[in-house]
Amino acid sequence: MNLFIHLGNTYLLYKISGKKIYAILYGLNPFVLIEGIANVHNDIYMVFFILLALFELLKRKRLIPSLIFLGLATDIKYYAILLLPLIVIYYFKDKDLKTRIIKCIEYGVLFLIVVLIPYLIYVKDMSVFMGLVSQRDRISKGLYLLILVTIKNENIINILKNTSLIVFIGAYFCTNVKLLANKKICFRKEMQKIFLYMLVFLFVLITNFQPWYFIVLSAFMIWQRAQNIKLIIQIQILLLFTNMVFLIYSEKYIYGQYFFVSLVIGVVLCAIYNSKFLKRQRLKVKKILKGQIE
Repeated sequence: MNLFIHLGNTYLLYKISGKKIYAILYGLNPFVLIEGIANVHNDIYMVFFILLALFELLKRKRLIPSLIFLGLATDIKYYAILLLPLIVIYYFKDKDLKTRIIKCIEYGVLFLIVVLIPYLIYVKDMSVFMGLVSQRDRISKGLYLLILVTIKNENIINILKNTSLIVFIGAYFCTNVKLLANKKICFRKEMQKIFLYMLVFLFVLITNFQPWYFIVLSAFMIWQRAQNIKLIIQIQILLLFTNMVFLIYSEKYIYGQYFFVSLVIGVVLCAIYNSKFLKRQRLKVKKILKGQIE
């Protein structure tokens, strides 16, 4: 099933973009092949439903199917909800501000109903929704493990978790308020913003940090600049190498701090390299153009 979903994601990336390069970058990505197919993580299902949602929005111009697919993606991993405001607002981009606000409320309620329907199949009481809370309480591999090992104070960890979540929600809310009032919405630019929010969410907000969560970044490739596409692939390849410490030693949580530090250093170095590379390319282009003019 994971293999078929992987092929579906590859096909959808091609259909949405109209370019084979995105299908190749995703389909032959060793990180996706190992974590999505060999290790059968369900994040590729999340990517599948996100891509279906975007395909329905951009290619078929249908909002309700798009929200249904996004709801299914959110049921798999809840941070897929970050795409909800953009999908609704973009669909009604030609409407006035009042209409946009009303439609956001209407389709926001519809989206929540779609998300809740799968739970209703087996729900007995409200405890079924406590999974989100338990995910926030579990600490592994990421930033919060590094802090916990350093200061050994769980109260400070809780304060940092809650503060970072509040700041994130506030910033994301302000971004979408501006989007709501924007008369000319560029979908590419907004997807680039969500990509940055997704990076912050994965690195800073998630306490139960796991490498395979980063499969979702592949769903944003089409709308990214060249350096960001490179960074997505570089992060995913880095995750394969930095996670090898667990394969070599054990799954003991203490090794998570070395994994995360190595990953962050690698990501920073890649980001610096990408920016310098682009700067060199711009200088080359300027020299060529200058020589042609002369």
